[in-house]
Amino acid sequence: MNRVFMAACLALAACVDAPETGVEMLTGQWAVTILDGEAIPDGVPVTMEFSEGGVAGQSGCNRYTASLTQANSDVTIGPAAMTRMACPPAQMAVEARFGAVLGRITRLEQAVEGVLQFYAGDQLVMRAARN
Repeated sequence: MNRVFMAACLALAACVDAPETGVEMLTGQWAVTILDGEAIPDGVPVTMEFSEGGVAGQSGCNRYTASLTQANSDVTIGPAAMTRMACPPAQMAVEARFGAVLGRITRLEQAVEGVLQFYAGDQLVMRAARN
């Protein structure tokens, strides 16, 4: 077999198996499932939609938007701007925790396809699944 052909096949296989990185990995809508070690209660929508330089979605009760800076797995999420509707206390409690966690995130990893894990230092603080 031709060496050039074999090298091209190996290079193509490496590209196919390479994990997604950056915004490509984050595209689409994500549902937060775990927040500070606790499952998000049923019926409390906490979502994330990523764009170049930002993240937005539902925070339990309200809508939010925040800046996002990413370099490989290092991530910084800026302070979130949120609408100000009132909801039942359980939703408001999740929203307060979510807002606090966003500001602490320093890193993200794709655990398995369709699952993101967010860390504050070495501590897992949030998990999200692709919707």
